[in-house]
Amino acid sequence: MRTTWAERAGEIAAELASHFERGGDLGSAIEYYDKAAAAAASQGANREAVGYLDRALALLERSDDSQARRERQLEVLMTRGPSVLAASGYGSVEALDNYERALDLALQLDNPIGQISSLMPLSICQQTRGNLAAGEQLALELVRVAERLNLPAPFIAQLSNPLSQVRLYQGAVDDALALSDAAVAVMEILRPPLTPRDSRPALWAEPSVLLYCQHGAASFAAGRLTQAGAAVEHALCIARELRHPFTLAYASCWAALYEDTIGQWESAIRLARQAIDTAQTYDFPFWDGVARIFCGHAMACSGDPGAGLPLLREGIERWRRTGGRLAATMYFNMLAEACLVAGDVAAAQAALGEAAVHAEQTGEQVFVAEIYRLQAECHRRTGAAPAEVETLHHRAMETARRQSTRLWELRSTLAWHRLRHSAESRAALAAACSAFEQEAATGNVAAARAMLAAWPLSAERTPLPKN
Repeated sequence: MRTTWAERAGEIAAELASHFERGGDLGSAIEYYDKAAAAAASQGANREAVGYLDRALALLERSDDSQARRERQLEVLMTRGPSVLAASGYGSVEALDNYERALDLALQLDNPIGQISSLMPLSICQQTRGNLAAGEQLALELVRVAERLNLPAPFIAQLSNPLSQVRLYQGAVDDALALSDAAVAVMEILRPPLTPRDSRPALWAEPSVLLYCQHGAASFAAGRLTQAGAAVEHALCIARELRHPFTLAYASCWAALYEDTIGQWESAIRLARQAIDTAQTYDFPFWDGVARIFCGHAMACSGDPGAGLPLLREGIERWRRTGGRLAATMYFNMLAEACLVAGDVAAAQAALGEAAVHAEQTGEQVFVAEIYRLQAECHRRTGAAPAEVETLHHRAMETARRQSTRLWELRSTLAWHRLRHSAESRAALAAACSAFEQEAATGNVAAARAMLAAWPLSAERTPLPKN
């Protein structure tokens, strides 16, 4: 049968696997379920691929326990992982279970490469589920295993990507950026070969795209907007060249977030819609939800909250169903901002309340300055005492300075200057704006420069507005 169907084995692998299973040839059945899964995954049928690999795992359980069996189980789980991530999401119980089983086997086998291959996605899974402390420990262990193997320093730098993500969400932006700068610098000197076009990457997405997107995230939080834009553009170009759907959805979402962050709403909407289309076509529920959040926020901020708010809320619900919790602070901040555009202050306050609770429960601190800034705007609109509004602005600025989130510092200082219109607030805005001297005049940077030009240094302090 192998000889007869050799040329078409990939097309009918599932049928051959079933035939071998019925005939009691478990080894061949496992082999062809693996082939069937690869064929299904290449067509974007990730749930089908998981089903085939589940059959392979079930057959392996029927064989005698041995090192060879555990080695094969590890191989199947590592093949299964990317399809689980695609079909169920990073934060899903299924993804967590897959990589915990793989790590356990790798430890039993004393297989350090298997440990590295399991620790990286396992750290991302735990982070996505909002377990930053657990994700941090796994990320640190990943680096320790690599160091024990005496892997080259450039390789270790790239394995620090999950740790960079943890540090970013913890609010240690300088640390996150240093790790990401090192990883990208190494990659650009010693460029690893890209995954062949239309093929499946070794990880859930093309590794270079993962590195560039994290570099973009850390860069724009730190106020390096040009560097962030270049990073996400690199990621998007690679994803489009490879035509790997999951990588493309991943990169398109990050590019949409960048455009949204700098106030380029039309570009953000276009990129987010592309991500939605890819995610729906290939059944990526996690990225479908995230892309809807970004698209809805950009639509609301561009003047269409009637269409943007429902899409944003739907995105949050879809994302939550995948087990996602990481970045919830940002998503609720986006929801609050969209509600303010719509004039619904009560809904904005409710969203900010959820953001604050999430930040407290998970240790996700990088967006806390934005919570304070938006709370100040809610208080202003509801007629709170001017001193109370100003206190929130100062909390936002102080938090941003402590975390080196220079973009959030610029936003909060700009909002405070709009409130005060004083020499003191202008000086603070000028100081915050000085970090962006080499950046293009987009979004908040353009607004800050215009405000500085409009208010002379000798401007007198004016009374705080009452509403």
